[in-house]
Amino acid sequence: MRFIYFAVAITFLLSPILAEDNPDSDITLVHRWSLNEDENGLLQISIDSEEEIAGLQFTLQFSDPNIFLGTPVTELSNDHVTVKSKVDSNELRVIGFSLEGKPLDLETPILSIPMLSYKAREQSVQLMIKDMVASSPKGTKINLRVSDGIIYVVPTLPKKFKLEQNYPNPFNGNTRINFDLPEDAIVNLKVMDILGNTVKALRKGIVPAGFYTVLWDGNSDDGSPVSPGEYLCSLKVGANYHTMKMVVLR
Repeated sequence: MRFIYFAVAITFLLSPILAEDNPDSDITLVHRWSLNEDENGLLQISIDSEEEIAGLQFTLQFSDPNIFLGTPVTELSNDHVTVKSKVDSNELRVIGFSLEGKPLDLETPILSIPMLSYKAREQSVQLMIKDMVASSPKGTKINLRVSDGIIYVVPTLPKKFKLEQNYPNPFNGNTRINFDLPEDAIVNLKVMDILGNTVKALRKGIVPAGFYTVLWDGNSDDGSPVSPGEYLCSLKVGANYHTMKMVVLR
């Protein structure tokens, strides 16, 4: 039977998990999966991640009996990845991994999956993404969560509380402040002058466990630029209290 390549609007149904993300927040996750259709009818899976990934598995479900998902293929830069797939009547299960533990090249789509139809169509196609898991080169599991139609890769939870030195430092403009939370906690992150007066409140309230990055633009709470010099970044989490010095240049 001849298949027909086709271009349609695709609706991805994603089960929400821990939907906490605010697109306007200055705290960002650094890992994200995306699934897009190109002009040739190929579903392309990409991963935007600062953490090395060496394996993944997932299932795509579809309810339309006229839809067929073909065998996934890798880009040349990921030809070291072994891909296994199985198609049932309404779902495609995929596992991709590197036997050598070599990280995936994340600059290009990880996989391309042909999407075919027994007949020409115009209406939208619904795909359910489920059971998505990724693994590091060491074989440790990388958890996922879904929020507002985006699948986020959540790094393995940190083992201890940590406040990292801001970067860049010294800085003139924006600087990044990274902190790790091994468990959900009430957080108070702020910038102070050398006398201990609060200059800028960066984060206050309950924050889920994870790895976080906060941007500080060098402005005070009233929106005015701070004077050049030394400042303290203070992070209080329960009984834990860390500070670090930051230098602002003008």
